[in-house]
Amino acid sequence: MHYFKGFVALIISILMFGDAALAQPTVGIAQNTEKYLDLGSDNSGDPFLLDTTTMGKVEPGFGSVLFVYQIKNGSMNEILIKSSCLENRLWVLGVRSFDQNGIEVAENKEPMEVKIGSASPARRSMQYYCHVIGATGW
Repeated sequence: MHYFKGFVALIISILMFGDAALAQPTVGIAQNTEKYLDLGSDNSGDPFLLDTTTMGKVEPGFGSVLFVYQIKNGSMNEILIKSSCLENRLWVLGVRSFDQNGIEVAENKEPMEVKIGSASPARRSMQYYCHVIGATGW
């Protein structure tokens, strides 16, 4: 479990500040948008993907969230993000990890407000979401 908390801190760091080898943002809004939007990748080249079909979905135990996924070393990490477009604020509400068989192996429900870098995956998820819902200023 201690390993998982360290891993969560690393994921949050990459999401916040983009200290990852980020690709150009793919935040254009198309009529037939892909289900997963590439938000950039970490130093290993593993992408962060925003699920565009479930944005704002109410997730039991977390509330209304954005789902960002990353597949790394044979497991999948699901990062649950809450965005306040009006206040330009973002929170990571939790992280779940699943093994190769899709079985949840760890969950962290420690919400944390994050300061978001201008080119970070977290910022890109917020830009996309706020634009899609028509929030003022986006």
